Amino acid sequence: MKKAFAILMFVAALPLSGDDVVLTLPGEAKGAAMGEAYSATATGASALWYNPATLSRREGRSMSLMHTSYLEKITFNTLAFALPFGFQNAVGVGLSYLNTGTIPSYDNTGLAADSYSPNDICVRLGASKSFFMTSVGMSIFYLKSTIVESAATAGVNFGLHHLRGPCSLALSVENVGGKLKYRSMEEELPLRMRGGTSLRIFPRLIWNVDVIKPKTGHPWLATGTEYKFDWGETRDVSFRGGYNTQANGDVEGLSGFSAGAGFGFSGSSLNYAWVPFGDLGQTHRLSLDVQFGDDAENSRSERELRSRSLITPSKKLVTQVGGKGQKMVSAKALPLLPWKKVKGKWRTSKDKMIDLLARDALCSGIAARALITRTSGTVRVQSSGEKKESFRVRAGRYVFEGDTLTSQANASAHLVFANGVKAEVGPHTRLQIKTTANQCDVAMVSLREGEVYGVSDNGKEFRLETPLGDAVLKDAQARLTFDGKMAQMRVRSGSGTFISEGDIVVVKARNTFSKSAEGKTEKIGIDDNRPNVGVNITAPDFRRTPGRWDPHFAKNFSTEMMRLDSVPGLRLAEYIRDTTLRDQLKLQVIDMVRRRAEMESQAHDYRKDVEEFRAMKDNLKQSLQTADSEAFKRLKKDLKQTNRVLGRAQSSLKTIEKNLQKFLNEMRNNQEFLAAIPIVRMLNITAEESTIPFESGRAILPENATSVLDTVAASMVQIRPFRVVVEGHTDKTGSSRANQRLSKQRADAVVLYLRKKTSLPSRLFISKGMGSAQPLDEGDSPESKAKNRRVEIWFELRGL
Repeated sequence: MKKAFAILMFVAALPLSGDDVVLTLPGEAKGAAMGEAYSATATGASALWYNPATLSRREGRSMSLMHTSYLEKITFNTLAFALPFGFQNAVGVGLSYLNTGTIPSYDNTGLAADSYSPNDICVRLGASKSFFMTSVGMSIFYLKSTIVESAATAGVNFGLHHLRGPCSLALSVENVGGKLKYRSMEEELPLRMRGGTSLRIFPRLIWNVDVIKPKTGHPWLATGTEYKFDWGETRDVSFRGGYNTQANGDVEGLSGFSAGAGFGFSGSSLNYAWVPFGDLGQTHRLSLDVQFGDDAENSRSERELRSRSLITPSKKLVTQVGGKGQKMVSAKALPLLPWKKVKGKWRTSKDKMIDLLARDALCSGIAARALITRTSGTVRVQSSGEKKESFRVRAGRYVFEGDTLTSQANASAHLVFANGVKAEVGPHTRLQIKTTANQCDVAMVSLREGEVYGVSDNGKEFRLETPLGDAVLKDAQARLTFDGKMAQMRVRSGSGTFISEGDIVVVKARNTFSKSAEGKTEKIGIDDNRPNVGVNITAPDFRRTPGRWDPHFAKNFSTEMMRLDSVPGLRLAEYIRDTTLRDQLKLQVIDMVRRRAEMESQAHDYRKDVEEFRAMKDNLKQSLQTADSEAFKRLKKDLKQTNRVLGRAQSSLKTIEKNLQKFLNEMRNNQEFLAAIPIVRMLNITAEESTIPFESGRAILPENATSVLDTVAASMVQIRPFRVVVEGHTDKTGSSRANQRLSKQRADAVVLYLRKKTSLPSRLFISKGMGSAQPLDEGDSPESKAKNRRVEIWFELRGL
């Protein structure tokens, strides 16, 4: 009797919104340790227990297995699988089983009767589809519940998930379905709604909040946090904690709180959760989350790559592609696995690649003018257009033609222009971005007030306009200030020129030139040790900013390619992801530039008409004051007609200005998206069989191959790829399983050597065993087979 009472009390104390326990218990330990606040974070197989929309948020195949130990031998076990397919699609299947053990029963006289074993079993089947940043999903379930009698029913769950920068949002409707009909009673499913959010406060710290509203009863809150740190090359350790308001207060003692930890290894993890239930005791959950096959390494590497995302648009960008209407697109949704050659073009010309990077994609006159690489304090940008939108900016934001950058007290901002010129904007500064005919050669700004420190090298020009004249830097560093009354140019190194009213003044290093509003000029040599605004301006870090902004990138890349191409036994090829979207968008933006000019000309004409009608109206009013009675009637009629025409002209001007502002906003969004589309290119280095002569059936790296790999490693250090993929290939001799295993072992051997030689992080490397699946030559001759026995090394390089 004591056992039965304890079981019933424990089940009643569970944090549920209905009586069907198996439908509402967390199916894995991560979420349980975080107070069940996991609907916006669960991915893969774990999504079946929280939000089916997140099934497709994990790239690889996954499995989740959990065992929960409750009181008096009560157990809860789950098993789930998730399988992605196609592009951002996934299906999943799950099984959960709650067993309360054997409970004795007694008749009305107190004598022992037949015992019974209550249990619940639930089978789930889910599907999910992601549309860039938004995912939708649905799962159906079949539930069979047994107390003394059995009942069964089916139901469905719906889910929605949205990613927005470091935050994700989730909404789900759970347990929509029929009723459990026992012989003597009928029970509804625990219908409820769940809304959740997850915020990544730091790269290793997340905070989750879920709000659950059952059909009957009050809503309750769940919140939890997780901190993760790396332990070794492929392992990590996580600590979790949470609080659940629904579970607190139902029993005496400590309840509502939860805690846990996890150990991750190569994409999989082992997790533990501790959830106390006051005087009833404590519960323990242990779950295993497994990622299968090569997808485990790919998924881990891709998550790491996304965490270092170069560009984070502040909002979704609108673009119209192919004339089929507007389509919401996000730059972060672009695929990050370019070596999957389904959407690619092979390029064999080094010159074409460099030209594409240096001109067409990098210095377009219709895209971004500069990139903000660092800010300190409050820095704001006022966008161009009739409606002056102002917003605060941080690192990673682009600025465009006509934008005005303003820094407040004790604030500064670093900018890098498309031609590689670097500048630092000091406090209390207002700077407007200008345009020139060739963005690759000249960076141009207008200084309204404040101070700017500019660095120009490699023959690139930095031109800074002020109301009193223009300062020009070329292969020089200088500080330029303007306070409304005087413009001053202090050259730190090299030499600059100051152009004013046709006069050109050359200012050499350690010299200062100034000009006042009254026309007074002064040029003196100085030995000033006071610190400049931006003496320590450096090139952007390659991990934070695209290669587009590094003036040495193309030169280093070309040099290393020539060196690798000269090594006997190595063959080079280049691959670039399909640029169809970029080309279409670029043509559209070019057309928008033309249409903008037409609309601005039309608005100018309307403004001119309004001014003329206003002048005519004022003249008629003055004439009315001195007109006789006959002329007064005529002038009154003309004035009335003029007012009517003026009203129509003002209305038309207001409409065209409103349409122009909408058009400029759309054009800016398209320009931002065009700047944000990365050109992901791959450098393929194919090592022939004789270059890395592995012994037959062996995977030990031969000593006579190290000199070639040393050359590859040296180029790797210079180029600094974002990811390195090593593929092993064999001929078709032997079984496919043996070939796949041997090719993977050989790729691992090359990766291990390159890692030790370069000292680059292990997360940048991926090894793949391709077996005989991708032959270069389909023939059966010894020469054909030798071509297929090779190692391919892929460098992934990202830029704009």
